[in-house]
Amino acid sequence: DYALKQLRSPKLSVQPPTPPVETLRIPTGFFQQHQDVLLPQVYSHRSLSQFQKCPYGFLIKECLRFYPLSLTQGRLEGPLREGEFLHYALWRYFSMMRDEGVLESPEIFHELLEECFSIMEGRFKIKILGPEKFRLKRTLLQFIEKEKEWRSESSFIPKAFEWSFGSGRKEGCDSLSVSETLNLQWKGMTLQCRGTVDRVDIDNHLKTFQVIDYKTGHAMPSEKEVRSGKHFQLPLYAMAVEALF
Repeated sequence: DYALKQLRSPKLSVQPPTPPVETLRIPTGFFQQHQDVLLPQVYSHRSLSQFQKCPYGFLIKECLRFYPLSLTQGRLEGPLREGEFLHYALWRYFSMMRDEGVLESPEIFHELLEECFSIMEGRFKIKILGPEKFRLKRTLLQFIEKEKEWRSESSFIPKAFEWSFGSGRKEGCDSLSVSETLNLQWKGMTLQCRGTVDRVDIDNHLKTFQVIDYKTGHAMPSEKEVRSGKHFQLPLYAMAVEALF
């Protein structure tokens, strides 16, 4: 990272300026006195996972609402923005096939992607460059081809895309989304949970369902990590679908 390195040449030595550091001091007993106001009213998987990994990070991000400033660099920088685009494009594509009876077509898919690029550029106030578009298109097309192969061998049928619970219907979510929260009991308290399931597939013959979560990174949780509760996103979403779908 050039911003953290000292630049040197025979005639030049430049040290990047050190940003000012401010110390956050929280008085003793502050959290206990104001927990009714500070604690989230409804919990997402992200907030619960943050508490599991780092309670202090949960306090800073989910209770005090402190977040680092993000810098826009003219592209879909970082996994969050890229993931949002991929989720949005897949939601539009699968929803069109289900609701409008649109047949799978490379031409329709390319037209849809260009529309999605335009929407994301307006949302993030950036210009997505050609190489970036090419890479994202290639990723999605590879996924669609794998999806076709998987569907040809599966009895499950895609039923809902970006299905939201606990926050009602909103742009980018399935029309089958619900406003009801998933209520869980924990240490004598009721935790109201919300979330968005990337996809819900059903098997009408077996009367069962499966939840699918798209991952853009390389780190996939193992079955052991899921069963032990270390990674609980899919079990949480499965409980929500079972109770609210």
